[in-house]
Amino acid sequence: MVHNVFMISRVRSLFRDRLQEACKQRGTSPAQLAREMGLSVRAAIALKHGSLRSIDSIRLCQLADRLHVSTDWLVGRTSERYLLARPEIPDVLGVRFPALDNRFIL
Repeated sequence: MVHNVFMISRVRSLFRDRLQEACKQRGTSPAQLAREMGLSVRAAIALKHGSLRSIDSIRLCQLADRLHVSTDWLVGRTSERYLLARPEIPDVLGVRFPALDNRFIL
């Protein structure tokens, strides 16, 4: 239980710090961003304090897109701030997908 509380606190802190860093780089604030996205005042306050409970996954993606960062970076799952590429879904009919060829042994 203590471990879970520590992890939640760490994720919240990391999300808050990264959100503020990305906002600063884009010349905005978490509150301004929340207003632009149409979030409620309550959600904007929660967002400013690093709470992810106030937004769903769709809003999180929109938030990351507006800040030009990856959602994984924003929530602390990776240290890669930006998406390097957005590969398309491979064709089921056998068209080669170079972005995945190096990941799998065929």
